Amino acid sequence: MKKYIKFLKIQLLNFLQNKCKNYKFFFTTILFFLFFDSYSSTLIKIEEGEKFIYPIEIVHFSYEESKKDSQYGKEICQIIYEDFLNSSRFIPKVSGEFNTEKYLNNLNKTENLNSILVLTGSVHENYDENITIFYQLTNLINKKKETILANQIKMNKKMIRKIAHTISNEIFQEITSKKGIFCNQIAYVMQMKYKDKYFYSLKICDYDGYNKSEVFKSEYPIMSPSWSPDGKKIAYSIFSENGSKIVVQDLSNGSIEIVSNFTRHNGSPSWSPDGKKIACSLSKDGNLNIYVIELQEKKITQITNNRNTNTEPKWFPDSERLVYTSDQGGKPQIYSISIRNKKSKRISWNEYIQNQNAEVSKDGKFIVLVSKNKNLQSITKINLETESIVQITENSLNESPSIAPNNSVAICSSLFSNHPFYLVQIFSLEENFKKILFLEENGMIKFPVWSPFIDE
Repeated sequence: MKKYIKFLKIQLLNFLQNKCKNYKFFFTTILFFLFFDSYSSTLIKIEEGEKFIYPIEIVHFSYEESKKDSQYGKEICQIIYEDFLNSSRFIPKVSGEFNTEKYLNNLNKTENLNSILVLTGSVHENYDENITIFYQLTNLINKKKETILANQIKMNKKMIRKIAHTISNEIFQEITSKKGIFCNQIAYVMQMKYKDKYFYSLKICDYDGYNKSEVFKSEYPIMSPSWSPDGKKIAYSIFSENGSKIVVQDLSNGSIEIVSNFTRHNGSPSWSPDGKKIACSLSKDGNLNIYVIELQEKKITQITNNRNTNTEPKWFPDSERLVYTSDQGGKPQIYSISIRNKKSKRISWNEYIQNQNAEVSKDGKFIVLVSKNKNLQSITKINLETESIVQITENSLNESPSIAPNNSVAICSSLFSNHPFYLVQIFSLEENFKKILFLEENGMIKFPVWSPFIDE
């Protein structure tokens, strides 16, 4: 039975959120409030104490105190708007008004307005190459203004996107109590065909696809990039005429270190959360099994030992357990295993569906994986505590899911019928939300993976 309440204030919602999380009970609340052009009803769903969607008006940042247009302000507000759209936690709207005081007064005159977040700000150009942005988040509650946060940020004019992402992160954390991922990066492999020949490139970009840079390129396949926990290095598998090998590349100077170059297959590297180990899949002894490489000691330990195909290892947060894909029960399914006692446990059980390529959430409470049934490859979420299963994506081919470090959203490589190449799709792990994040015009995007949080 659904309950209907009004959206009152952020503090009350956060209080309810914490209560629900502590007592672990389920409830669904639908909130109606007046918002957007005619402030018509907008749906806000609360479930399991996690899912809140907040309406927010973004007023174009004015030029200093003149209440006039600012091109920097326009660009910053548009980027923040797109960040909030991608977050799945906000319903943003950009206002064309530059006079903040006038806008707030007019908004307060709106009938039946109960509560709405409003972001305002101003742009100040300095004598050097920097600009200073002053911004303020206000909650209008029953026509009364309550300041939630007020801050300023100073950066080079060329770093407009980073300025906007930083503001988005602060607002996201203030409202949801979770760190924002808007300053994070994504690594991926681009596969391009030219004159009947394939070329491969390992790239890094901002989370939204901007500021792309090439890390490594090859005429042979590049696979399975994995970030180090400090975000300074990337491990990946690369093929050549002599087979495959696993390497670690330093992003600061481009240097490459080979960490696994055995005969036959070297693949699926996965960096442990403690930064000390890389799990991988090797067939150096004939069968494809899971191994762990201790980076400092250069020690290699075999984790699985059977004649089946064991691959795609990913770490639990404790750096002591792995999930991996194995066909030991027939079709490929997901298993977990301790790297100490080597005891394994099956996680996925549908005999009619092939399950593979799992990743563990940063809190270790759930996994996302690829479920293949006939011609459909969908992303599935399995709660490891309740064993509940939810299909997240559909109507496309989806590969290589990667969970954002705040556990709110994930990305995957997706192929749609109306587009010739694989692209990056972002989807919520809390609400029914999916959208295309970015693409490459001339090639396929494979193996997209979130960077960790990096403290600057």
